[in-house]
Amino acid sequence: MSSLLRQQKLLSFASGLVTAGVGYVATQRLIWRSAADLADVSPGPPPHAQSQQPTVMWLGPHAKAFLVQKSNQTVDAVFCPLIKALSDRGF
Repeated sequence: MSSLLRQQKLLSFASGLVTAGVGYVATQRLIWRSAADLADVSPGPPPHAQSQQPTVMWLGPHAKAFLVQKSNQTVDAVFCPLIKALSDRGF
């Protein structure tokens, strides 16, 4: 009895998997065809992708240099004792 249930579950799983695959492929083909049709209808050349967003300067060069210096000092203060301890142990 269990082998019959197992076969039915396997058949149901396989048929669901095939149905989902067919649906996925059909949807992808429909999307690509719609995009191609729209590209044929639209006037002019295709739009160019923007390379980068324009950068916004929130901080001036002096403030930026100050923050970089403070960040480096903080990293040194945090990791120098760890590096010294590891080097004393021979790592």
